[in-house]
Amino acid sequence: MTIRLYDTSARQIRDFTPLQPGCVSIYLCGATVQAAPHIGHIRSGLNFDIMR
Repeated sequence: MTIRLYDTSARQIRDFTPLQPGCVSIYLCGATVQAAPHIGHIRSGLNFDIMR
């Protein structure tokens, strides 16, 4: 199965290729909260959970 993702810098859909064959990892930086909490603070974390 091939995973395809949208590459915003190239503006096209590309096949996902891990940097290390057989090993995939995800890094997610925490939210920088400078105002009252809102639904956008959870959006990136939720997206990564769905991908996982």
